[in-house]
Amino acid sequence: MSHERRQSDRYAVQRPALVRYRGNAHEAVCTNVNLEGAFLRCPAVAALGEVVEVAIAPRRASRADIEIQAHVVYVSSAGAEDRRGLGVRWIAPEDSGPLAALVRWAANLSAQGLLDTGTRMPNTQLEPPQAEPGSGAQGGQD
Repeated sequence: MSHERRQSDRYAVQRPALVRYRGNAHEAVCTNVNLEGAFLRCPAVAALGEVVEVAIAPRRASRADIEIQAHVVYVSSAGAEDRRGLGVRWIAPEDSGPLAALVRWAANLSAQGLLDTGTRMPNTQLEPPQAEPGSGAQGGQD
């Protein structure tokens, strides 16, 4: 996969997730998602080549979690906390509809310029950032 393709395919939308490995569940944030894989910000709980189960919170709370198995293809256990985690490649799901819906949603947000590096929901991304106490700042710039 070329660098250009990865840049155009992957969406920075972030969704809460759980990573299950060897009977333990670890909280994670699923980001850089596409139909091939994602990055899971979490403790480095698995080694390269291992299989983990991932449950991603859907974009609508009324829907069931997107549950999918994945091969670990990248492990980062050093550096800044937001750089630690697991790069995974999805194992072909029986029903890829929920995952495809998540990727389409992320693509639409990206096209609208609404993706964010935080875990805020899209409807709050248009609010101005909170001013720091004593700074006198009012709102933020686009």
